Amino acid sequence: MEFVWDAHWLAQLSRLPQLRQLGLYCIPGSQAPLQLQALPALSALTRLTVRCDFQATLRVVLLPTLPALQELTVISRGEVEILAAGEVPGLQAAAEVAEGPAGLAAPAAAAAAAAAAAAGAEAYQPTAAAPCAIHTLQLGGSHVTVDFGALPALRDLSLLGCGALAGAPTLAGACALRSLHIDGTGDYGGLPSQLTAEWVTELLRAAPASLQNLHMEGLWGPQQAAVIGGLSQLRLLTFDGDDSVAAASAEDSVPPEDGVLWRSLRALQWFNKAPLPEGLRHATQLQLLSYSTSVPTLLEMDLLAALPALRCLWVGTDTETDLEEARRRRVLLSHLTRLQEATLWIDDDSEFVGAVNALLGFIS
Repeated sequence: MEFVWDAHWLAQLSRLPQLRQLGLYCIPGSQAPLQLQALPALSALTRLTVRCDFQATLRVVLLPTLPALQELTVISRGEVEILAAGEVPGLQAAAEVAEGPAGLAAPAAAAAAAAAAAAGAEAYQPTAAAPCAIHTLQLGGSHVTVDFGALPALRDLSLLGCGALAGAPTLAGACALRSLHIDGTGDYGGLPSQLTAEWVTELLRAAPASLQNLHMEGLWGPQQAAVIGGLSQLRLLTFDGDDSVAAASAEDSVPPEDGVLWRSLRALQWFNKAPLPEGLRHATQLQLLSYSTSVPTLLEMDLLAALPALRCLWVGTDTETDLEEARRRRVLLSHLTRLQEATLWIDDDSEFVGAVNALLGFIS
């Protein structure tokens, strides 16, 4: 069943005071103009997902209307603005909000205000709000605005196709952040974009000391790679390069060999046309490694054999014959005698993910 997201329809959500999860999806032609301004106060809501597959500005104000929200996903082809707190208008303002700019979750519920007025109570007024409870945030849009410093509980951040990001330097204030995923492919519904933009560099420079897991997906350059090389707090690094990029260009995305990053890594996923990085010679704590190759080279064997802590290795291959897989396994095991586990996989690296979760306490 299709709904038109006008102020009246959204206001009816106030009849569901125990609502904990809400998903709003909008596809081109399903409704115009977009009307998301009047989402009422939902004090029990813990998960909110909004996806809009056309140009529309989505504005989300978290407090005081969504005090329990823990997981937020907002993916749009237009602008996205996340505000930690905002004013709650009175009854008349709530009634007029349907004519305002497209937005989401900022105003108080018109229905709640009307009920309070009918009962002879005073109009709804916000009280002092506790800090935002959001711990998981996924954002995508042509231009995204967010103050990460206002999200003290944020643990997992995914930027899934952002053309531009205002507020990148504020990431330093997200002191609980453990996982950061930056995607430029557009495969998650956001906009495809190169990760060579200045906001990506600013974001990486602002990475807090709490960050342990970095996942880069798409195309980035030497400037971003140099910053990543200095992130000594990382324990897990996933490099998922652009398959359309030539190997020579892919090498520009490799952190420098002398980067302090290598000395702290415990797990590495390397899906990049560039060969295994020379920095692995300094990865004395690396225990888990997953990478893709066609035929293991002598250089690869040399690098892998020099890893003193390596205990588990996953090698991705596009060869499906048992004979080729057996040959690769013999080559690997004959050179890497300290390994506890060696796995050849084609499409599924779930075992690596499980091992990372067991070692570091979170899933990449």
